[in-house]
Amino acid sequence: MAEQKINVTQLKHAVLDTKWRKSWIANNRLQAPEPLTPAGKIVVKGLLFHQLVSEFTDWLCMGEAKKTARNLNNTDKLWHELYERFAEPHLQKLGHQGQLQSALHLRQCLQNFCERLSELRQARADFKDWQDIFLAEEMSVKEIAIGKPDNVLWLSGRVDVVRSDPLLGVVVVDYKLSRGTNAKHDLLQLAIYAHLLEKSKP
Repeated sequence: MAEQKINVTQLKHAVLDTKWRKSWIANNRLQAPEPLTPAGKIVVKGLLFHQLVSEFTDWLCMGEAKKTARNLNNTDKLWHELYERFAEPHLQKLGHQGQLQSALHLRQCLQNFCERLSELRQARADFKDWQDIFLAEEMSVKEIAIGKPDNVLWLSGRVDVVRSDPLLGVVVVDYKLSRGTNAKHDLLQLAIYAHLLEKSKP
């Protein structure tokens, strides 16, 4: 295993899942990690959340909408635009498919996202538009060498967003809908992303 390509999710499991790591070392083959959500729990629509948040963030920051979006200065206004422009058909579809709990959970997560955006906007006295807050979104970081010269892993990943925070400075954000149940995995993933960004874009 002198040189191998690996992604952030695989590295996270290699660190925290002893059985998975031993299998990788013994077979020199990366397997798909086991899902972290136990069977029987509400199906969390993480990919759909990422899609909707990405589309909304693009709308806030880009093109002709920037002027309108600049005036969205509270949670209610932000949620209204996110719901009307992007979320409504998806939430209705989940409801029609009988996935009401998933739809309600997704709606609450999107509303929480709007509340956090409102807090960040209110905290910036110098706010001009949403690009003051969103520095980068869906940023790919590819094949960053980690390890020793004779045993290198080429690590790749995709950072959900890099934001400017008036109190903390530049922050790496990884969206999670797991309500903190996988906190160890989530924090490790953030630490890996922060390290990748430090090495690739210091």
